[in-house]
Amino acid sequence: LYDYVLPISNYWKNRLIELGCPEGKIYVHHMGINVDEFQSVERKERDVFSVLTVGRMVEKKGHVFALYAMKKVVEKVKSVEYLIVGDGPLEEELKKLVDTLELQSHVKFLGSVTSEIVLKLCQNTDLFLLPSVVAKDGDSEGIPVVLMEAMAMNLPIVSSIHTGIPELVKDGISGYLVPEKDVQGLADRILQLIQNKDLRKTMGQEGRKVVQKEFNIDLLSKDILNLINHKEIK
Repeated sequence: LYDYVLPISNYWKNRLIELGCPEGKIYVHHMGINVDEFQSVERKERDVFSVLTVGRMVEKKGHVFALYAMKKVVEKVKSVEYLIVGDGPLEEELKKLVDTLELQSHVKFLGSVTSEIVLKLCQNTDLFLLPSVVAKDGDSEGIPVVLMEAMAMNLPIVSSIHTGIPELVKDGISGYLVPEKDVQGLADRILQLIQNKDLRKTMGQEGRKVVQKEFNIDLLSKDILNLINHKEIK
């Protein structure tokens, strides 16, 4: 019935094998981006450290845990802002949580914006935060493209050990990964990056290299053509 099955991560490859799919028919094919559209950025030191999250306001994106982590962060460092881009069914709940945590002076909800504005935000922020989780209904991530885009612009990442994310974000190299729902772990890693400019720069550079090599749409397209033509994928 089919020649190949193309999951987007090794995580999903393993799930397919568990479901009985023949391993010989499975080829992991990552999603990718046009890296040339995302320029490497040299960030300037600013008075306020800026953390960015971009994504739908749904459970799997982990906004709730991000906000609790930011509460711990601002207890240690006051000059921090947290920018949240996106909309969704949890928006009002998250805004109420910001009020409850008394984070109104630190958190800004920017709503749904254009891709051009997202690019500008990535250029002018210091860290990208995406603490994804498996939702109660089982909803989960693949490998979020927004992480690829942020990494292509030299943004260090703080995210979670969740489905295929560790295949993109190399823990301790291009960012930090913590267990799902680990609020203290998120806060500790954010604080570590706030306090170390050189580490942020190095992680940002390493992240761009990973995207260029492993999540580059031009290279991935060639892999698909080779597969169709029954050639070995590199």
